[in-house]
Amino acid sequence: MLWILLKLLLALAGAFVVLLLAAGYFGFVYSLRRPRPGKKPGAPETDPDKLARNAAREKAKLRFFALEPEDVQLRSQDGTLLRGWFFPAPTPSRNLVIFAHGYHSDGSGEFADQLDFYRSELGFHCLYPDHRAHGRSEGKTIGFGAPESRDLLDWARQYIALLGDDIEIVLHGISMGGATVTLCAAQDPPPQVKCIVADCGYTNAYEQIRHTMATEMHLRFPPLLWALAFWCRLLAGYSLRHDADPLGKLPNATRPILFIHGQADDFVPFAMGKRLFAACPTEKDALWVPGAAHAIAHHTDTAGYEALVKSWHLRHLPPAAGLVACGAVADGVM
Repeated sequence: MLWILLKLLLALAGAFVVLLLAAGYFGFVYSLRRPRPGKKPGAPETDPDKLARNAAREKAKLRFFALEPEDVQLRSQDGTLLRGWFFPAPTPSRNLVIFAHGYHSDGSGEFADQLDFYRSELGFHCLYPDHRAHGRSEGKTIGFGAPESRDLLDWARQYIALLGDDIEIVLHGISMGGATVTLCAAQDPPPQVKCIVADCGYTNAYEQIRHTMATEMHLRFPPLLWALAFWCRLLAGYSLRHDADPLGKLPNATRPILFIHGQADDFVPFAMGKRLFAACPTEKDALWVPGAAHAIAHHTDTAGYEALVKSWHLRHLPPAAGLVACGAVADGVM
C-alpha cells in the first residue's frame, strides 16, 4: 500500500513538473518572443494622459518621417541584422545621441517627440536603433537589456568610426531602454560615451516580470516565474536575474547617469527608480515627475524634463551648435 502511495505521489509530482514547465514555456513565448505580425493588441488604452501622449507621438512620427531619415543598419556580434534611422545634425556638431526604446516599441515610436529638442535645439546628430526582435530589426527573442546593451555599444562604436574619434555620445533610454543604457554604463563603454539618461528603467528583468505577473495578471506563484526563467536561460542564453540586472551591475558603472521616473508609475514602480539612483556610484542626478505614469514623464512635464536634460548635457559635453546654457531646472530635481 505504501509503495502504491509513493508511486502515486511521484506520478503527481512528475505531472506537476511537466505542467509547470509547459506553463513556463508559454510565459517565455508570451513575454520574450517577438510578437507575431498581426497579433491582436491588448485592451484599449483608457488613461487620458496616455491617450494624449500617444496622440502626440503619432503626430511626432509624421514629422519624423517627413524629414526623411537615413536608413542605417548594423550586424551584431551574434550575426543579427539591426536596423535604425539616423538624422545628421542641422549644423556641424560633435555630439550624438543614441536612443534606446522600450519593450514592444521601436525607435521612432518612442522618441520621435524628442527629435526637435535634441536635433534643432541642442544641435545633436540623432540615432534611433530598433532593438533586436523589435521594429525592422531581426531577432526572435527579447533580451530585456542583456544583449541590447551590447548592441547599443556596437552602434556607438560604428558611429565613432563614421563620425570620428572626437565625437561625444549620450545614451538616452526609456523603460526597457532605460535599463539597457544603465547596463551600458557598467560595460566599459568607449570613452566617447560621456553620459547616460535612464528614464523609468527597472531594477532587473526578473523583478519586473514578477511585478507585472502580480499586478497585470494577478499571478503570484513563484514556481511559474522560476520555470519561465529556466526557459529563458535554456533558449535565449541569458539570466533574467543576473544578466538583465541593472541594479546588480550598477556598482561597475563608469559614466554619470541622470535618472528620470514618474512618481505615478505603477508599471515599472517609482520605487525601482529610487533604488537605482541610490545604488549608482558615479555622478548622478534625478528628476522625479509628480503625477507621471509609466514612460510619460516627458509628456507630463516637457519643460522640466528638457531643461534638466539640457543642463545635464552642458555639464558633461562640450558645447555643440545650438547647445547653450539654460535657466533654472524644474521642481522635482534631486
